[in-house]
Amino acid sequence: MSSGEYRSRRPKKQKGNKKKGVKPVTRTIALTDSDAKWKIKGDNWSEKLLKIRAESAKKVKKGMNLPDFRELSLSHVFLFTKIMNQSVTRRFGSESHESVWGSLPLINKLTLSAKAASWTKKMLNMATTGTPRLSLRDTKKATSKWMIEACDDDDDELLVFADILHRSVPRLLSATHSKTVEDTFVHNAVSDLLNVVFGEDQKLLHEWANKKLPDNEVNIMMKPDFMAATKPAKRTVYLFSVEIKPPTKTSDDDVCEDRIKLGIQMKTMPIYRMIEVNSFTLPKTFEEIGVLEHAVECLLSCKALVERNANEVEKHYTFE
Repeated sequence: MSSGEYRSRRPKKQKGNKKKGVKPVTRTIALTDSDAKWKIKGDNWSEKLLKIRAESAKKVKKGMNLPDFRELSLSHVFLFTKIMNQSVTRRFGSESHESVWGSLPLINKLTLSAKAASWTKKMLNMATTGTPRLSLRDTKKATSKWMIEACDDDDDELLVFADILHRSVPRLLSATHSKTVEDTFVHNAVSDLLNVVFGEDQKLLHEWANKKLPDNEVNIMMKPDFMAATKPAKRTVYLFSVEIKPPTKTSDDDVCEDRIKLGIQMKTMPIYRMIEVNSFTLPKTFEEIGVLEHAVECLLSCKALVERNANEVEKHYTFE
C-alpha cells in the first residue's frame, strides 16, 4: 500500500526561453522549482533524486535491467520503502535512508475495537464446532447483530468491519483452494473490501476496472483495477488506484510489474514521492478470515489519507 502527496499540475510562469518549439517542463515541477526543493538536514534531496534518474537513464542505454526504484525514477516517480534495499535511498547508505524515512509524511495506522477480533473468532468457532455445516442464515444473523452493535457503539470503523464480514463470509465459505483467475479473486476477496471502505463514501467517486486514466508522459494506457477520485469544480482528480493480482501470480516479476504501473498511475494524479506505508494479506478461504482485521485497518488508514488529500484538492480549486 502506497501513499503520496497531492501536487498541483499547474506550473508557475516561467520567464525567458521563449524560442519556438521550446516548452516549459510541467511534470517535474515538484523537483525543479527553486522554492520546491526538498531538503533534509541541509541535504538537497531534490538534486540527489534527479541524479538517481540520470544514472538510471545511463543504465537503460547500456541495456541493463533496472530495479523498481530506478525504473520509476525515469518517470520522475521516486519510491521510498522502509526496507532500504527496495528504496531509492539505498544508493546513499543506511544513515541517509533512516534520515529520509523519518522525515516522510507517513500515516498513523488506525486500530479497530477489540470487538473486531472477538467477532472473527466467534465466526471461526461457529464454522468449526457447529453441526450441521455453518449456513448462510447463521452467518447473516450473526453479522447483522454485530452491525447493529457497532451502530449502537457509534463506531463507524467497527461498522465497516462488521459490514465486510456480513458480505465476505458467505463468499469465503464457498471459496475453494483451487487456482483462481484474477476476476474470481477480485469478486471473492477484494471487491467487498474496496466497495465498503471507499465505494460507499459519498465524498469520493469510484470506478472499477477499465476506466482509463488521463494520458501520461510515457504514453502507457493506464486502466487500474479500482480508482477513487474527487470532483471539485467539475474536474475529476484521481487520488487512489489499485492493481490486483490473484494468489497464483505472486512472483517478483508480477509484483514489480504492478508496482511500476501504480507509480506511473500516481504520476498522473500527480504524485512524485511513492511511499510504501503498509502491507497486508487477503483471505483466500474462510479459514483465513483472521487476516481481515489488519487488512481493514490498513485500508481505513489509507482512506483517511485519501480524504485528507481530497480536502486539499477541493481547497485548491475553490480558491483558484
